Amino acid sequence: MSAVVEAPVQQEEVTFFCSMPGSDADHPFVPCAQTIVWGGGRDKDGHGNIYQRAGNEVRFSRLGVYRTADPGVIAHIRACAKNPSSGITEDKEVFYARTLPAVRQAERLKVQYEAALAEKNRLMEQLTKQSDAAKAR
Repeated sequence: MSAVVEAPVQQEEVTFFCSMPGSDADHPFVPCAQTIVWGGGRDKDGHGNIYQRAGNEVRFSRLGVYRTADPGVIAHIRACAKNPSSGITEDKEVFYARTLPAVRQAERLKVQYEAALAEKNRLMEQLTKQSDAAKAR
């Protein structure tokens, strides 16, 4: 009888984005270097001394980005993101729509549109060639 060895499951890395209200009309939202702390607390040891128990901490970069593969952290940040006032999202496009100035957003959308159009044209050309080859048979 052989033993079944299961390979460890690799948790997918998730990227979160954080923004907060900006100071003027040109920047209604800006990236946020937020820190989220949970867990921990105070405990007493056997001698009655109070000590601080370590908790969990997440620090977004100053660009408002945090990447992790820890399932516990992912679950906690997703729970925080459900609150609309937290400014946290997993959707890069939502983050960019909030934080980029209108001119930069338009430039990004133009580049994305041109890439999608080029891909569509490539696929249409491929379908036309396949159709012509099928008709030639």
